[in-house]
Amino acid sequence: MSYKVLIFDLDGTLLDTTPDILNAVNTTFDKYKEKQVTIKDIKRCIGNGAKNLISCLLERKDVDTIVSDYVQYYDLHAQIETKPYPSILELLNNLKDYSKVLYSNKDQSTVETLADYHFKDTFKYIAGTLKDYPIKPDPKRMNELINKHNLNKDEILFIGDSEVDYLTSQNIGVDCCLVTWGFRDKDVLMREPAKYMIDHPMELLHILNNKR
Repeated sequence: MSYKVLIFDLDGTLLDTTPDILNAVNTTFDKYKEKQVTIKDIKRCIGNGAKNLISCLLERKDVDTIVSDYVQYYDLHAQIETKPYPSILELLNNLKDYSKVLYSNKDQSTVETLADYHFKDTFKYIAGTLKDYPIKPDPKRMNELINKHNLNKDEILFIGDSEVDYLTSQNIGVDCCLVTWGFRDKDVLMREPAKYMIDHPMELLHILNNKR
């Protein structure tokens, strides 16, 4: 059975958001007299939402006020240096026959803003974090969308760059393709038994063509 619906993670899969995230984190940390962090630190901790990012970086859980300030600053400065990874726009341009979904742990409004700026009119559905919904890898948000639109899970491929994305795909019950150009090193991704793993965006076309 061929794939008809492609679910894409955002950060680390389509967009390199690390420079703007780093700026927002360090600006916020400076306000609270916390130690500055590096891109390497960001990549190590990113993928489970803003609160988990800050908790991981500070190695503590009492971070609600800092998280609130970070999110507020980031939302206003999310498009300064953020850009698509090489060949992503070319890839998406070759996927016009597929229904595409954007699925992120960022706030819904931020995901919509970034999608409109970088990928206008590309995604049929955009799913960011909403109040009272758990973040990935919990499948609730995506399962509701799948059920609402009567999508067939056998025809869905989830594309992401982290173990969180793999776990999300398994919790939803769909195939997963992990990408190695994002936030996780390839040796980390190799621990997850994803159906596919690719090193370059255009390799996804070969997977999809072989499934026709």
